[in-house]
Amino acid sequence: MSEIREFVMAQPLFETHNHQGGFSVHNWDEKSYEEFASYATADFGSAGCSWNEVLGNNEKFFATWPFVRTTGYGRAMELGCRELLGLEYTLENVDAITAGLRNLAHGKTNKQVTEELFAKANVQWTINDCNHGVPDTIKALEGDDFPESFRHVIRFEHGHKGWRGPAGASLENIKHLEEKFNVSIQSLSDLDDTLNLYAQQAKETGKLAGYKIGLAYCRELNFDDVPATAAENVFTDVLSGKDVNTKPLQDYLVHRVFQRAETFNLPVQIHTGYLAGCNQDIRRGDPTPLVPIFQKYANV
Repeated sequence: MSEIREFVMAQPLFETHNHQGGFSVHNWDEKSYEEFASYATADFGSAGCSWNEVLGNNEKFFATWPFVRTTGYGRAMELGCRELLGLEYTLENVDAITAGLRNLAHGKTNKQVTEELFAKANVQWTINDCNHGVPDTIKALEGDDFPESFRHVIRFEHGHKGWRGPAGASLENIKHLEEKFNVSIQSLSDLDDTLNLYAQQAKETGKLAGYKIGLAYCRELNFDDVPATAAENVFTDVLSGKDVNTKPLQDYLVHRVFQRAETFNLPVQIHTGYLAGCNQDIRRGDPTPLVPIFQKYANV
């Protein structure tokens, strides 16, 4: 190994993107060679086989593997297996890889395994994005289900039945927020109070690093500066169950995320560029429409 490579490999890493669900979600006795896939599951789809088709089917998995192993995520699978277990990621090594993963965790708690893996990767700080569903809980920010080196981002977003957008821009989500926070939301002001409560609770845990916006998966990132009155009109229509264009309301709610970040002195992380999965519209990840919002909230 060259001196330059040695120096680079010794540098501690600040991981800005992870989706860990906590120590408690892992059952290491059931892990298999497929555990290395992570985001590469979409690469199998691009190669002509859905992840469900290859899952549990060793022969089909490795018949598709030559088309996956040269992608960025495929290379990560090979390198991870080699570094962690000293094994090549091949059909012949399936049993050895599965046994190696389970042996790695044998006799250890989930906390010990997780901390060992992050130490092996030399990741010393992590920004974790696991609260990317409907705003309803700060459980991930409380307790001791994550390494102490973790800090979290939260999203003010919601997805259901193929729809995805800012929290409060759909009737189903409004009802969900009412139930989870035990409030009545009859106006845009009520919605704002509820989301502010969520933000305050998250901030008070001491584990919050910032806010995350992942809306490039469902729309372009052009967020107009919509007056509250116009947003209120759309919100009233949504609340009454009307099928309306919610973009003005969505745009208003995204501006409120930046205003909230300003109030709580927190950064905002925005997902642009590469979109996980298949058949995504890469135009939605274009960051240039964000320029006006960056200019308006220059202190965030």
